[in-house]
Amino acid sequence: MRPEKSRVPSPSVAAHTQPVREAELSLQSIHRVAEQGDTFTSDHDTMASAVHDHFMAVFGVSDSLDGVVDFEQHGISQADLSHLEQPLTEEETWAVIQALPPDRAPGPDGFTRAFYKSAWNVIKDQVVAGINAALFGDARAFGRLNGALIVLLPKTADANEPSQFRPITMIHSLAKLVSKILALRLAPRMM
Repeated sequence: MRPEKSRVPSPSVAAHTQPVREAELSLQSIHRVAEQGDTFTSDHDTMASAVHDHFMAVFGVSDSLDGVVDFEQHGISQADLSHLEQPLTEEETWAVIQALPPDRAPGPDGFTRAFYKSAWNVIKDQVVAGINAALFGDARAFGRLNGALIVLLPKTADANEPSQFRPITMIHSLAKLVSKILALRLAPRMM
């Protein structure tokens, strides 16, 4: 039996890659943000407030809607959607995993399509049971999966104003699976 090679880089390799890692980390951090005009801040709380205020102004807060929409008045008949409430099957879940984009960033749970594909034989029963529990059973803990990370991606290399960042939302992989499953089940009714 041949011994496995060490996965720890040699000191010479580590010495060469360290500056690269530090440069990557510096690119992944926001060091300063313009508050008002030409005034910059590097204080974390002030930057967070400036970014929050900017995106609240851009996206706003939704108003509550009062009233009822009469779909039949608009020529939309009632549809039987009971198939949406059928328990999830292993085959349906696997098809959804296969359809997920391969190059997406992981969410707060750190799981990607590659993880699900490589570990499927080990985790399939727990994944299917977890999704069925979230959709049709005791969903008290589903709120924890419904959380997400909002990450700001710079639009330019020297981004330092809130408007120069693009927000993306990184949701839990299980929530991605649930939404994709429901979307695929609902798609034939949308045509």
